[in-house]
Amino acid sequence: VLFRSDEPRNLIMLVLDAVSRQEFLRSLPLTSSFLRMNTFRFRSKTKFVVQEWKGHTTIGHSTWMNLAPTVGGSILNHNRSEAELLSKSNIWNLAKARYGNRMYTSIISGTCSHTTDMLADSTLLDVENKYSARSKSKLMGGAGGPLAFMDKDQFASMCHVDFGGLEGNFQGPNSITRRCIARRHVHDHVLEYTEDLIFHTLVSEKGGNLSKHFLHMSYFMEGHEGTHSVLAGMDLSLYRFLRRLEVVYEFFSNPKNLLLLMSDHGNHMGPYYEWSSLGKAERRNPLLVFIGSPIAENELQHQAAKVSSESATNAYDLYATLCDILRVHRPLEVLQKPLSFISEPWADMNHENNPRKVRNSCASMNSQDDCILGLCEKGFGGTVT
Repeated sequence: VLFRSDEPRNLIMLVLDAVSRQEFLRSLPLTSSFLRMNTFRFRSKTKFVVQEWKGHTTIGHSTWMNLAPTVGGSILNHNRSEAELLSKSNIWNLAKARYGNRMYTSIISGTCSHTTDMLADSTLLDVENKYSARSKSKLMGGAGGPLAFMDKDQFASMCHVDFGGLEGNFQGPNSITRRCIARRHVHDHVLEYTEDLIFHTLVSEKGGNLSKHFLHMSYFMEGHEGTHSVLAGMDLSLYRFLRRLEVVYEFFSNPKNLLLLMSDHGNHMGPYYEWSSLGKAERRNPLLVFIGSPIAENELQHQAAKVSSESATNAYDLYATLCDILRVHRPLEVLQKPLSFISEPWADMNHENNPRKVRNSCASMNSQDDCILGLCEKGFGGTVT
Protein backbone atom coordinates (compact mmCIF):
# COMPACT_ATOMS: atom_id res chain seq x y z
CA VAL A 1 0.00 0.00 0.00
CA LEU A 2 1.59 3.27 -1.12
CA PHE A 3 -0.71 5.64 0.72
CA ARG A 4 -2.20 5.18 4.17
CA SER A 5 -4.98 7.47 5.33
CA ASP A 6 -2.98 8.52 8.39
CA GLU A 7 0.01 9.66 6.30
CA PRO A 8 0.53 13.12 4.77
CA ARG A 9 0.69 13.59 1.04
CA ASN A 10 3.89 14.54 -0.74
CA LEU A 11 3.16 18.05 -1.98
CA ILE A 12 4.81 20.23 -4.64
CA MET A 13 3.51 23.79 -4.77
CA LEU A 14 4.24 25.77 -7.95
CA VAL A 15 3.28 29.40 -7.26
CA LEU A 16 3.01 31.79 -10.22
CA ASP A 17 3.00 35.33 -8.88
CA ALA A 18 0.35 37.66 -10.36
CA VAL A 19 -1.33 35.15 -12.70
CA SER A 20 -5.10 34.98 -12.94
CA ARG A 21 -7.02 31.93 -14.06
CA GLN A 22 -7.74 33.52 -17.43
CA GLU A 23 -4.15 34.76 -17.80
CA PHE A 24 -2.95 31.19 -17.33
CA LEU A 25 -5.20 29.98 -20.14
CA ARG A 26 -4.12 32.81 -22.48
CA SER A 27 -0.38 32.90 -21.82
CA LEU A 28 0.36 29.23 -21.14
CA PRO A 29 -1.68 27.37 -23.79
CA LEU A 30 0.59 24.30 -23.94
CA THR A 31 0.54 23.80 -20.19
CA SER A 32 -3.19 24.46 -19.93
CA SER A 33 -3.86 21.96 -22.74
CA PHE A 34 -1.91 19.34 -20.78
CA LEU A 35 -4.20 19.98 -17.81
CA ARG A 36 -7.35 19.90 -19.95
CA MET A 37 -6.34 16.53 -21.40
CA ASN A 38 -6.26 15.04 -17.92
CA THR A 39 -9.32 16.69 -16.41
CA PHE A 40 -11.80 13.91 -15.61
CA ARG A 41 -9.73 11.56 -17.78
CA PHE A 42 -7.73 8.62 -16.45
CA ARG A 43 -4.81 7.47 -18.55
CA SER A 44 -4.08 3.77 -18.58
CA LYS A 45 -0.64 4.23 -17.05
CA THR A 46 -0.61 7.32 -14.86
CA LYS A 47 -4.23 7.56 -13.69
CA PHE A 48 -4.28 11.08 -12.37
CA VAL A 49 -6.88 13.81 -12.38
CA VAL A 50 -6.86 17.59 -12.55
CA GLN A 51 -9.30 19.54 -10.40
CA GLU A 52 -9.64 23.31 -10.57
CA TRP A 53 -11.21 25.69 -8.06
CA LYS A 54 -12.64 28.22 -10.51
CA GLY A 55 -14.13 30.56 -7.89
CA HIS A 56 -10.95 31.02 -5.86
CA THR A 57 -10.59 34.67 -4.96
CA THR A 58 -8.26 37.12 -3.26
CA ILE A 59 -8.33 38.48 0.28
CA GLY A 60 -6.19 41.56 -0.39
CA HIS A 61 -4.60 43.39 -3.28
CA SER A 62 -1.17 41.80 -3.62
CA THR A 63 1.10 38.98 -2.49
CA TRP A 64 1.53 39.76 1.19
CA MET A 65 -2.23 39.78 1.76
CA ASN A 66 -2.83 36.49 -0.05
CA LEU A 67 0.22 34.26 0.30
CA ALA A 68 0.56 34.62 4.08
CA PRO A 69 -3.02 33.36 4.66
CA THR A 70 -2.38 30.53 2.19
CA VAL A 71 0.69 29.15 3.96
CA GLY A 72 0.04 30.45 7.48
CA GLY A 73 -3.68 31.03 7.93
CA SER A 74 -3.37 34.72 8.82
CA ILE A 75 -2.52 38.05 7.22
CA LEU A 76 0.97 39.40 7.83
CA ASN A 77 0.96 43.15 8.51
CA HIS A 78 4.49 43.18 9.89
CA ASN A 79 3.80 43.52 13.58
CA ARG A 80 5.32 41.24 16.18
CA SER A 81 2.18 39.37 17.27
CA GLU A 82 1.26 38.41 13.70
CA ALA A 83 4.86 37.47 12.94
CA GLU A 84 4.98 35.20 15.98
CA LEU A 85 1.72 33.55 14.96
CA LEU A 86 2.87 32.97 11.38
CA SER A 87 6.12 31.45 12.62
CA LYS A 88 4.05 28.80 14.41
CA SER A 89 1.16 28.34 12.03
CA ASN A 90 2.90 28.10 8.64
CA ILE A 91 2.53 24.71 6.99
CA TRP A 92 6.27 23.97 6.93
CA ASN A 93 6.57 24.45 10.67
CA LEU A 94 3.42 22.42 11.41
CA ALA A 95 4.62 19.58 9.17
CA LYS A 96 8.12 19.61 10.62
CA ALA A 97 6.78 19.72 14.18
CA ARG A 98 4.65 16.64 13.60
CA TYR A 99 6.85 14.50 11.38
CA GLY A 100 10.37 15.69 12.20
CA ASN A 101 13.01 14.21 9.89
CA ARG A 102 10.37 12.09 8.17
CA MET A 103 9.22 15.28 6.41
CA TYR A 104 11.61 17.06 4.01
CA THR A 105 10.74 20.77 3.69
CA SER A 106 12.06 23.12 1.01
CA ILE A 107 11.53 26.35 -0.92
CA ILE A 108 13.14 27.92 -3.95
CA SER A 109 12.14 31.37 -5.11
CA GLY A 110 12.94 32.83 -8.51
CA THR A 111 13.31 36.31 -7.06
CA CYS A 112 15.48 38.28 -4.67
CA SER A 113 13.65 38.89 -1.43
CA HIS A 114 9.97 38.15 -1.56
CA THR A 115 8.47 34.81 -0.58
CA THR A 116 10.86 33.45 2.02
CA ASP A 117 11.47 36.95 3.30
CA MET A 118 7.93 36.75 4.68
CA LEU A 119 8.77 33.55 6.54
CA ALA A 120 12.17 34.85 7.61
CA ASP A 121 10.53 37.88 9.19
CA SER A 122 8.19 35.69 11.17
CA THR A 123 10.75 33.06 12.08
CA LEU A 124 13.56 35.32 13.22
CA LEU A 125 11.03 37.57 14.99
CA ASP A 126 13.21 40.59 14.24
CA VAL A 127 10.22 42.58 13.08
CA GLU A 128 11.41 46.01 14.13
CA ASN A 129 14.77 45.61 12.39
CA LYS A 130 13.82 43.04 9.79
CA TYR A 131 15.47 42.65 6.40
CA SER A 132 12.37 42.82 4.30
CA ALA A 133 11.05 44.25 1.07
CA ARG A 134 8.89 46.60 3.14
CA SER A 135 11.96 48.10 4.85
CA LYS A 136 13.61 48.56 1.44
CA SER A 137 16.51 46.34 2.46
CA LYS A 138 17.26 43.62 -0.08
CA LEU A 139 18.21 40.10 0.82
CA MET A 140 20.72 39.32 -1.91
CA GLY A 141 22.95 36.83 -0.15
CA GLY A 142 21.83 33.28 -0.91
CA ALA A 143 20.37 31.01 1.73
CA GLY A 144 19.57 33.77 4.23
CA GLY A 145 18.81 33.38 7.92
CA PRO A 146 18.22 30.12 9.77
CA LEU A 147 14.76 28.70 9.19
CA ALA A 148 14.44 25.95 11.74
CA PHE A 149 11.60 24.21 9.91
CA MET A 150 13.17 24.42 6.43
CA ASP A 151 15.63 21.75 5.26
CA LYS A 152 16.45 23.51 1.99
CA ASP A 153 15.95 27.25 1.66
CA GLN A 154 17.08 28.86 -1.59
CA PHE A 155 15.43 32.24 -1.70
CA ALA A 156 18.06 34.37 -3.42
CA SER A 157 20.01 32.02 -5.63
CA MET A 158 18.07 33.32 -8.64
CA CYS A 159 18.62 36.96 -7.71
CA HIS A 160 20.35 39.39 -10.05
CA VAL A 161 20.81 43.14 -9.84
CA ASP A 162 18.85 43.53 -13.09
CA PHE A 163 15.64 42.23 -11.57
CA GLY A 164 15.08 42.65 -7.88
CA GLY A 165 11.76 43.13 -6.14
CA LEU A 166 9.35 45.64 -7.61
CA GLU A 167 11.99 47.27 -9.81
CA GLY A 168 11.27 44.42 -12.23
CA ASN A 169 7.95 46.01 -13.20
CA PHE A 170 9.59 48.79 -15.18
CA GLN A 171 11.48 49.25 -18.42
CA GLY A 172 15.19 49.87 -18.78
CA PRO A 173 18.05 48.13 -16.93
CA ASN A 174 15.68 46.83 -14.23
CA SER A 175 13.11 45.35 -16.60
CA ILE A 176 11.82 41.94 -15.56
CA THR A 177 12.21 40.83 -19.19
CA ARG A 178 15.96 40.49 -18.53
CA ARG A 179 15.36 37.29 -16.56
CA CYS A 180 18.39 35.26 -17.63
CA ILE A 181 21.36 33.97 -15.69
CA ALA A 182 24.23 32.18 -17.49
CA ARG A 183 22.29 32.32 -20.78
CA ARG A 184 19.30 30.49 -19.35
CA HIS A 185 15.96 31.81 -18.21
CA VAL A 186 15.46 32.04 -14.46
CA HIS A 187 12.36 29.84 -14.65
CA ASP A 188 14.46 27.08 -16.25
CA HIS A 189 16.92 27.25 -13.36
CA VAL A 190 14.08 27.05 -10.83
CA LEU A 191 12.34 24.14 -12.57
CA GLU A 192 15.62 22.26 -12.97
CA TYR A 193 16.42 22.75 -9.29
CA THR A 194 12.92 21.56 -8.37
CA GLU A 195 13.26 18.47 -10.54
CA ASP A 196 16.65 17.71 -9.04
CA LEU A 197 15.33 18.04 -5.53
CA ILE A 198 12.23 15.91 -6.12
CA PHE A 199 14.19 13.33 -8.11
CA HIS A 200 16.60 12.72 -5.23
CA THR A 201 13.71 12.51 -2.78
CA LEU A 202 11.89 9.99 -4.95
CA VAL A 203 15.06 7.96 -5.49
CA SER A 204 15.38 7.69 -1.73
CA GLU A 205 11.77 6.54 -1.57
CA LYS A 206 12.18 3.97 -4.37
CA GLY A 207 15.13 2.63 -2.41
CA GLY A 208 12.78 1.59 0.34
CA ASN A 209 12.48 4.67 2.55
CA LEU A 210 8.69 4.88 2.40
CA SER A 211 8.49 6.88 5.62
CA LYS A 212 9.99 9.97 3.95
CA HIS A 213 7.60 12.72 2.88
CA PHE A 214 8.24 16.12 1.36
CA LEU A 215 6.68 19.58 1.19
CA HIS A 216 8.16 21.86 -1.46
CA MET A 217 7.34 25.28 -2.93
CA SER A 218 8.80 26.79 -6.10
CA TYR A 219 7.99 30.46 -6.61
CA PHE A 220 7.98 32.19 -10.01
CA MET A 221 7.90 35.95 -10.73
CA GLU A 222 7.44 35.72 -14.52
CA GLY A 223 3.83 36.96 -14.37
CA HIS A 224 4.73 40.02 -12.31
CA GLU A 225 4.95 42.58 -15.13
CA GLY A 226 2.61 44.54 -17.33
CA THR A 227 3.32 43.26 -20.83
CA HIS A 228 2.21 39.64 -20.16
CA SER A 229 5.05 38.50 -22.40
CA VAL A 230 7.50 37.08 -19.86
CA LEU A 231 5.02 34.53 -18.51
CA ALA A 232 4.39 33.19 -22.02
CA GLY A 233 8.10 32.42 -22.30
CA MET A 234 7.92 29.72 -19.65
CA ASP A 235 5.06 27.76 -21.23
CA LEU A 236 7.19 25.12 -22.94
CA SER A 237 9.46 24.71 -19.90
CA LEU A 238 6.54 24.25 -17.50
CA TYR A 239 4.85 21.79 -19.87
CA ARG A 240 8.05 19.72 -20.14
CA PHE A 241 8.46 19.77 -16.36
CA LEU A 242 4.96 18.37 -15.82
CA ARG A 243 5.45 15.76 -18.53
CA ARG A 244 8.73 14.62 -16.98
CA LEU A 245 7.02 14.30 -13.62
CA GLU A 246 4.36 12.21 -15.31
CA VAL A 247 6.46 9.99 -17.57
CA VAL A 248 10.02 9.87 -16.22
CA TYR A 249 9.36 9.92 -12.47
CA GLU A 250 5.79 8.57 -12.57
CA PHE A 251 5.05 11.17 -9.93
CA PHE A 252 1.32 11.32 -10.56
CA SER A 253 0.87 7.55 -10.58
CA ASN A 254 1.67 7.40 -6.88
CA PRO A 255 -1.43 8.32 -4.81
CA LYS A 256 0.84 9.79 -2.16
CA ASN A 257 1.96 12.56 -4.51
CA LEU A 258 0.12 15.78 -5.23
CA LEU A 259 0.99 18.95 -7.15
CA LEU A 260 -0.63 22.32 -6.52
CA LEU A 261 -0.38 24.86 -9.36
CA MET A 262 -1.56 28.22 -8.06
CA SER A 263 -1.18 31.97 -7.91
CA ASP A 264 -1.56 34.53 -5.14
CA HIS A 265 -3.58 37.01 -7.25
CA GLY A 266 -4.06 38.07 -10.85
CA ASN A 267 -1.98 40.64 -12.71
CA HIS A 268 -2.25 44.15 -11.24
CA MET A 269 -0.15 46.24 -13.61
CA GLY A 270 -0.12 47.33 -17.22
CA PRO A 271 -2.92 48.77 -19.38
CA TYR A 272 -5.15 45.67 -19.27
CA TYR A 273 -5.48 46.00 -15.50
CA GLU A 274 -5.37 49.79 -15.29
CA TRP A 275 -7.91 50.55 -18.02
CA SER A 276 -10.42 47.69 -18.05
CA SER A 277 -13.01 46.22 -15.72
CA LEU A 278 -12.09 42.75 -16.96
CA GLY A 279 -8.48 43.28 -15.91
CA LYS A 280 -9.56 44.39 -12.44
CA ALA A 281 -11.88 41.40 -12.17
CA GLU A 282 -9.15 38.97 -13.19
CA ARG A 283 -6.85 40.24 -10.44
CA ARG A 284 -9.36 38.89 -7.94
CA ASN A 285 -9.48 35.40 -9.49
CA PRO A 286 -6.10 33.65 -9.11
CA LEU A 287 -5.28 30.25 -10.54
CA LEU A 288 -5.80 27.20 -8.30
CA VAL A 289 -5.40 23.65 -9.64
CA PHE A 290 -4.64 20.35 -7.89
CA ILE A 291 -2.97 17.64 -10.01
CA GLY A 292 -2.66 14.02 -8.93
CA SER A 293 -5.00 11.59 -7.24
CA PRO A 294 -8.14 13.21 -5.79
CA ILE A 295 -7.60 15.13 -2.55
CA ALA A 296 -10.79 13.57 -1.19
CA GLU A 297 -10.77 10.11 0.38
CA ASN A 298 -14.45 9.19 0.63
CA GLU A 299 -17.68 9.90 -1.19
CA LEU A 300 -18.75 12.73 1.10
CA GLN A 301 -15.39 14.47 0.69
CA HIS A 302 -15.61 13.95 -3.07
CA GLN A 303 -18.98 15.69 -3.08
CA ALA A 304 -17.61 18.50 -0.90
CA ALA A 305 -14.64 18.97 -3.25
CA LYS A 306 -16.95 19.12 -6.26
CA VAL A 307 -19.19 21.73 -4.65
CA SER A 308 -16.34 23.84 -3.29
CA SER A 309 -14.56 23.81 -6.67
CA GLU A 310 -17.61 25.54 -8.14
CA SER A 311 -18.04 28.02 -5.28
CA ALA A 312 -16.28 31.08 -3.89
CA THR A 313 -13.18 30.08 -1.89
CA ASN A 314 -10.16 31.98 -0.62
CA ALA A 315 -6.70 31.60 0.91
CA TYR A 316 -8.05 30.73 4.36
CA ASP A 317 -9.91 27.77 2.87
CA LEU A 318 -6.82 26.71 0.94
CA TYR A 319 -4.75 26.85 4.14
CA ALA A 320 -7.28 24.59 5.88
CA THR A 321 -7.13 22.22 2.91
CA LEU A 322 -3.33 22.07 2.95
CA CYS A 323 -3.44 21.28 6.67
CA ASP A 324 -5.81 18.40 5.92
CA ILE A 325 -3.59 17.13 3.10
CA LEU A 326 -0.55 17.23 5.40
CA ARG A 327 -2.47 15.75 8.36
CA VAL A 328 -1.56 18.60 10.70
CA HIS A 329 -3.73 20.55 13.12
CA ARG A 330 -3.93 24.29 12.53
CA PRO A 331 -3.60 26.52 15.63
CA LEU A 332 -6.86 27.88 16.98
CA GLU A 333 -5.57 31.44 16.71
CA VAL A 334 -5.60 31.36 12.90
CA LEU A 335 -9.22 30.29 12.50
CA GLN A 336 -10.86 32.88 10.22
CA LYS A 337 -13.92 30.75 9.46
CA PRO A 338 -11.98 28.70 6.92
CA LEU A 339 -13.42 25.55 5.44
CA SER A 340 -11.21 22.93 3.87
CA PHE A 341 -12.24 22.12 0.32
CA ILE A 342 -13.15 18.63 1.49
CA SER A 343 -15.06 19.65 4.65
CA GLU A 344 -18.47 18.05 5.02
CA PRO A 345 -20.48 21.31 5.27
CA TRP A 346 -19.80 22.00 1.58
CA ALA A 347 -21.73 18.86 0.65
CA ASP A 348 -24.67 19.35 3.02
CA MET A 349 -26.87 22.35 2.21
CA ASN A 350 -28.75 21.82 5.48
CA HIS A 351 -25.58 22.03 7.56
CA GLU A 352 -25.55 25.14 9.75
CA ASN A 353 -22.02 25.98 8.63
CA ASN A 354 -22.61 25.50 4.92
CA PRO A 355 -20.70 28.40 3.33
CA ARG A 356 -23.08 28.68 0.39
CA LYS A 357 -25.66 30.09 2.81
CA VAL A 358 -23.54 32.92 4.15
CA ARG A 359 -20.86 33.72 1.56
CA ASN A 360 -22.64 36.53 -0.23
CA SER A 361 -20.14 39.35 0.32
CA CYS A 362 -16.41 39.98 0.72
CA ALA A 363 -16.95 40.66 4.41
CA SER A 364 -18.51 37.23 4.85
CA MET A 365 -15.29 35.73 3.46
CA ASN A 366 -13.02 37.77 5.79
CA SER A 367 -11.79 39.73 2.79
CA GLN A 368 -10.91 43.41 2.82
CA ASP A 369 -13.47 44.29 0.15
CA ASP A 370 -11.13 42.72 -2.36
CA CYS A 371 -12.71 39.43 -3.42
CA ILE A 372 -14.53 38.53 -6.60
CA LEU A 373 -17.87 38.97 -4.83
CA GLY A 374 -17.09 42.67 -4.51
CA LEU A 375 -17.81 43.03 -8.23
CA CYS A 376 -21.34 41.79 -7.61
CA GLU A 377 -21.78 44.21 -4.72
CA LYS A 378 -20.56 47.29 -6.62
CA GLY A 379 -21.57 46.35 -10.12
CA PHE A 380 -19.15 45.04 -12.69
CA GLY A 381 -18.69 48.36 -14.44
CA GLY A 382 -18.46 50.41 -11.24
CA THR A 383 -15.46 51.64 -9.34
CA VAL A 384 -13.34 48.69 -8.33
CA THR A 385 -10.18 49.21 -6.29
